[in-house]
Amino acid sequence: MSMGDTIKSFAIALGFDIDKASFNDGKKTLDDYENAVKAAQKRIDDALWEEAKTEEQIAKLSRETALKEAKQALSDAQAREKLEKEAAHKRDERNKAFVAGVEKMALAATAAATAITYAVTRVAGAFDHLGFVSARTGASVQSLNSLGYAFKQTGGTAEQAVSAVESFTKAMRENSGVKGFVAGLGVDMDKDKVDQLLDTVRILQTHGYDSGSREAGLAGISEETYALLVKYIDQIDRYRAEYDNLTKSLGVNSKEATEASMAFQRSLTRLQATASALGDKLIVSLAPAIQRIVDRFQDWIRSNPQKVEHIMDGISKALVWVVDKIGALIESVTGSNGDEFIKKWDAFSERAERLATAVERIAKASSQVSSLLDKFNSVEVSGAGSLSTWLLEKMGLMPAGSSGGVRNGVSFDEQRERAAEDQPGMFRRAARAVKRAFSGGSADAHGGDGGLPAEDDGTITTHGHRWKPGANSAGGKERVASWLKFFQAPVSDGGMGADLETSRAMVAMMQGESTANLDPTIKGDLDPSGRPTSFGTAQWHAERFTQLKAFAARMGTDWTDVGAQQQFLRDEFLRGRYRGVWNQIKGAATGEDKLRAGIDGYENPKFKQKAYDFRLPNLHALRRSGAGVAPAEAASSSITVPPSSTMRGLPNMTPGGFDPNRIDPSNVMQPAPVGASPVTNNTTSSSNKAVHQTFNNNTTIHEARNAKEAGRTMTDVFDRMHGLALENAQTAVI
Repeated sequence: MSMGDTIKSFAIALGFDIDKASFNDGKKTLDDYENAVKAAQKRIDDALWEEAKTEEQIAKLSRETALKEAKQALSDAQAREKLEKEAAHKRDERNKAFVAGVEKMALAATAAATAITYAVTRVAGAFDHLGFVSARTGASVQSLNSLGYAFKQTGGTAEQAVSAVESFTKAMRENSGVKGFVAGLGVDMDKDKVDQLLDTVRILQTHGYDSGSREAGLAGISEETYALLVKYIDQIDRYRAEYDNLTKSLGVNSKEATEASMAFQRSLTRLQATASALGDKLIVSLAPAIQRIVDRFQDWIRSNPQKVEHIMDGISKALVWVVDKIGALIESVTGSNGDEFIKKWDAFSERAERLATAVERIAKASSQVSSLLDKFNSVEVSGAGSLSTWLLEKMGLMPAGSSGGVRNGVSFDEQRERAAEDQPGMFRRAARAVKRAFSGGSADAHGGDGGLPAEDDGTITTHGHRWKPGANSAGGKERVASWLKFFQAPVSDGGMGADLETSRAMVAMMQGESTANLDPTIKGDLDPSGRPTSFGTAQWHAERFTQLKAFAARMGTDWTDVGAQQQFLRDEFLRGRYRGVWNQIKGAATGEDKLRAGIDGYENPKFKQKAYDFRLPNLHALRRSGAGVAPAEAASSSITVPPSSTMRGLPNMTPGGFDPNRIDPSNVMQPAPVGASPVTNNTTSSSNKAVHQTFNNNTTIHEARNAKEAGRTMTDVFDRMHGLALENAQTAVI
């Protein structure tokens, strides 16, 4: 930097305003001054050289001149180096910025390409799937898309919408009776299948929810889908129209998009197959090269035995070192000859033995306390029933006056149970604990180790719970007898038509839900907020409890009524979703098998084995007590439903006056005559309650290995034919 530049920078740093003209003038003056100084210096140097006479003076001047030139050269070199470093630094910064920009651009491009590829593949796959669904169902891709959009807007999913259409069309494909049923409702069968589905739901919702949901089930429409469609049918129509208008405004052609997507998917499949074939070819091509590498390695091992031995020797020494260290560690723990280890083990054994002794003492104390509580419970207080009931009253865990036997037709045992259920939080838990201690608890499935044999007093220990199975109140015994009679009464008289062992198994199962007393008002399965979610003798849950309340209301009574609960359970087993389960229960060989079939198919608890273990003692108790009615009495039994003065009649499950309770299975399921052919329904009007079917079936079995095999095959054929007959009978007259 020249002196002028230095002065300029200094002046600006001090705050002076340097204009260009003044600066140029000042610079010219400084340059002139600098040149004058250099000329004066040159004249001095020349004079010194002229005056130099001796060799010493000349040498001195030479050294001074060389030193000046060297300093100047060094200064120039440092200035150039500084400039070069600054230039290199600027180039590096520019390169880094450029590379960073390129990397960001490449990353963004990769992300965009990935997103686009995923989106294209996903959309193409969706259209490809809908193309096949459209081919199977007969619904257009546009209508499937619009229904999926409407489902998503009303709380469902597009997959649920497509599944509903598939199930609906599958039911009509598999059973011509279902197709006739849908057509008989007045649905236009020439419409798109989506429109047929929605029209069917519109008509069925006029029949009432209970009847409509059952009829929808015959048409392949699940209860969940039916509920969504009934609740949002108008909104679904509006959202479908909204989707159609949107695609129309955008110029989207669903049919063309589907065809293009299907072609795109097939191209991708071919590309994947090509890539797979290329991979196989690559492996085949690389195999010889890999083999050569392996061969060379083996040749090296054979050619260098000393090196291999050296390597193995090093590994062996390392292993020996590790073993020595482990041995030293063990020696430090066990001491000499293992004496220290034995001492420590003996000390541990002594502590474990003391712990076991303490646990045994606690168990004995618990048994003594339990025996004491049993004796305490057997003490009667004059005019107040058992001492336990009197104590619960005094503790405030049971309403005053509950003791003393029966009050308002309810025994004190039932009063104690209900009072315990009504107590909040800590009081409820305390009451339940006292109830379990005094009366043995309920048969709820608390989990455990199996039903152990009863003790002399009938007490059972199951999964750590000590209790006495069997109803222990007058009302409970009456309800057990009522349910046993209900299960054994003929179907035509409002019962279930079951044998004695099936009836006992069913009662034992329900005692695990609503205590041994079969309390019809019991509430269980508390949610996190403490509210019950299951109700009644069979602990009906969620929508099934809602259906129970509606069923009882149509009978003119409350859901807690035993008769209403019996008829609702009968409806579930004989006409509802549990028909197959009921057949499995009746067909089981033993009472234990029947109990397990009921738990697995009807109750469906989380821990099925534990539930079975806890309910099995109930079955044993029913057998020991001889509970149930004789076969002759069961054949003539009839079930008493709620009084006629408060009942509006059994619920009519289908519109048009058709009553499934009056179907005679013996007439509907007559065996096929010889030389007959497939089942057909004769046409009936909506006002005719008669169902007539003609069986035409001709079955020939060729090359059966034995008569038993031929009999099984013939049984399967007739079972399928009679199953179709029953399904047609249910849908022919609506």
